[in-house]
Amino acid sequence: GLAAKATAAIVLEDLLRDKASVELRDELSESAAASSGNSPTPSGFRSGARIRIHGLKGAAELNGLEGACERLDPGTGRWHIKIDTSGEKKALKTDNLELLLAHDPGKFKSGMA
Repeated sequence: GLAAKATAAIVLEDLLRDKASVELRDELSESAAASSGNSPTPSGFRSGARIRIHGLKGAAELNGLEGACERLDPGTGRWHIKIDTSGEKKALKTDNLELLLAHDPGKFKSGMA
C-alpha cells in the first residue's frame, strides 16, 4: 500500500532527476560544439582573427575576399565576419573560412599577453 506508493514516488523522482541531468549534459555538449564552430581547429578562430572566404556557392562573389572574425553565433555555429573591402558583415560557417596568418605580427593586436 503506502510503502509501495512512497517507493514508486522516490523511483519516479530519481528518474526525472536523471533525465534532467542527461538533458542538461546534452545541451552543454551541443553548446560546446556550437561554440567551437564544429571545426577541427576551433582554437584558431577567435574574435579579431584574419580570414579568407572560400567555397561559397550561393554568394560565390565573396570567395577570395578577406576579413576579420567579429563574433561567433553559438546558436548557428557561424562566425560574423566583417569584409575588408566593403565593410559588409556576413555570418559564415568555419568550413568557408580559411584562417590567415598575420605576415606582420606588429600589424595585428593579439588578445593574449
